[in-house]
Amino acid sequence: MRVVELPDDFGGDQGSKSGSALSGPALSGPQAFGPVDPRLAADADDRRFASRLRDTVGARRAREQAQLEDLRGSDADTLREAKKAGAKHALTMLQLGDEWIAYHAYRNSGGEIHQLLLGPHGLVAMTSLHLDAIVHCNGDKWHAERVDRNGQALGRMSLDDHLGRSPSKALHEPADVLEKWLLSSGHHLVVYRAILLNHPSSFKGEWHRPTVQVFTSASGLVRWLNGTPEVLDRGGRRQIESLFGAGHGHHQG
Repeated sequence: MRVVELPDDFGGDQGSKSGSALSGPALSGPQAFGPVDPRLAADADDRRFASRLRDTVGARRAREQAQLEDLRGSDADTLREAKKAGAKHALTMLQLGDEWIAYHAYRNSGGEIHQLLLGPHGLVAMTSLHLDAIVHCNGDKWHAERVDRNGQALGRMSLDDHLGRSPSKALHEPADVLEKWLLSSGHHLVVYRAILLNHPSSFKGEWHRPTVQVFTSASGLVRWLNGTPEVLDRGGRRQIESLFGAGHGHHQG
């Protein structure tokens, strides 16, 4: 299998106003405002209390939101590293013949496909995750659960990227763009979508209706791929290869 590396082209605070509803011009003398209605004073106290309460609740919510965003950012960073490590391991572990090409870091307007395989059985858009965790999936919703050596849960981890997309959604979007571009170029070709969990300790947890093919070993992916029909002869593969080689593939969409 030949590996082709594609190029990387791809206020100020408003300040609160001073004063209250009872403030007025600085008139002197006891008759400046006249007698104060006790009910108005009570209403003002209630408004001040409600304002302080809103400020307290708002500050707490802001802290909680900031903490949640930090956790999401941390999970997204971990996911990005898992994808990088997964791609590195996948390209060395996939046992495919010389007729296969693996494009690394293909990009279009839908996003990035970390590994794009081109061979006799067609095109496969693939994401590899080197993640020491139990991976759960329900349709296009994914998360992971970290466990220690004794199987005790260490915490839940989101598998959404920085754009809030699950691994399957992050794969579908650029794969859909790629299919449309190929069709516009005269190639009616389905782009397979696959996710490879290639960490030795990674395995499936709760699994319901995944929208992509999912494998826990490179050999399993190869067996599945070899079981699909051959749809591209040598001439067809060269035509697709020439599209990427011409510099259009990683920009198109």
